[in-house]
Amino acid sequence: RRHAGAGGLSGIAHHGFNRKVEPMHINIVTTPALAPLVSDLTDAATRVGLNAVAEQKEINVIGSMPWWMPTAIVLTFSREYFETIGGDASGEKSAAMKEALQRLFARVVGERREVRLYPPHPRAMPGQAMGPEHDALSAMVDLCTGQRAKLVIPCDLEQRDHATAINAMHELLVMHYKSCPVDPLSLEVRDLKSSSSKPVLLRFDVATGFWRAWTPGTAQYPM
Repeated sequence: RRHAGAGGLSGIAHHGFNRKVEPMHINIVTTPALAPLVSDLTDAATRVGLNAVAEQKEINVIGSMPWWMPTAIVLTFSREYFETIGGDASGEKSAAMKEALQRLFARVVGERREVRLYPPHPRAMPGQAMGPEHDALSAMVDLCTGQRAKLVIPCDLEQRDHATAINAMHELLVMHYKSCPVDPLSLEVRDLKSSSSKPVLLRFDVATGFWRAWTPGTAQYPM
């Protein structure tokens, strides 16, 4: 008669805990209606050996709160994503992902965007736009400083600036994970508080080519 002793349990645990777990590089959350727009990005990531998963969720009531800055497509990039991009000597992964992001930007951001989002209003007629258009796209990252940051891509960012914004995001975050806390991004958000539900907000500043801390509703950055 065999007993389930420590050796048996440790053997089970040994096999379980030594199973290789692939890192998650990109997690995408969007609505069912917009899910087809992100399939190109997940396919591009898979082709260069990155792990990307897309989830579909309906926007809930919390999305209407101004501090949350609702966006219909949220790309969450892991630290491993930027470390992999930064360590890719051939540049193949970096080039493929930046090109895929440019294609996504072209569909949801800029003068030829296919997606236009307006806040719901109880008195709005079907198809009627109420209030300013929301930005459709954002990127979430967990910083080495312990803060969570949300990079909001303005819906009216002109197509000629898409590549510059994407390159600046990659360079800024690759440098952040290499040099934190003395990198430019750490210094930009140093005095700002954040939580899992209320991240530090950043927007791309075309004039400086830098992602700047942003407070919605101020005179400088109106809603």
